[in-house]
Amino acid sequence: MSAEERIRFLQETLTYVESQMGNVRGTKPTPANPQPGTYRVEISNDILSIRLFPGGMQPEDAVLFLDFYNFASETPINAPAGYRMWILQINRAPIPLLSVETIAGHTAVGAGLEKFMTRDGVRVRLRRPNQADFVLDVPSRSGPPRPAEPGVGQAVLME
Repeated sequence: MSAEERIRFLQETLTYVESQMGNVRGTKPTPANPQPGTYRVEISNDILSIRLFPGGMQPEDAVLFLDFYNFASETPINAPAGYRMWILQINRAPIPLLSVETIAGHTAVGAGLEKFMTRDGVRVRLRRPNQADFVLDVPSRSGPPRPAEPGVGQAVLME
């Protein structure tokens, strides 16, 4: 699948979800307004974590939003320069995981507003400059969790 085909696929996926669910809000949890069903994944050798949250979607929608988050300062962070993510697939090329804002054609995103949208149960690879790749499992809220594997980040439910 070419880069253009992957971007078209992601745009079509977002359009489909919007048509099925109405306006995808992707509202982020805040310390004053936490969201039930929010997960945290510690990124090895990083001050940032990945936060997974429903953003107004229901568990049966099988969609979670994710962002980068500094839990020490309780601050959402846009993806730092050089951070790239891919959805890993068995026997298929990885699919770039682009922010909702990038898919929508926005070139400027306010500080801490960037978010990504992914399906439940997928595996994601994060590539960072001068660091080993980090792999994480997005939780599956409708099925059994994946067994923990060495070197794979696991989401912890924050309640």
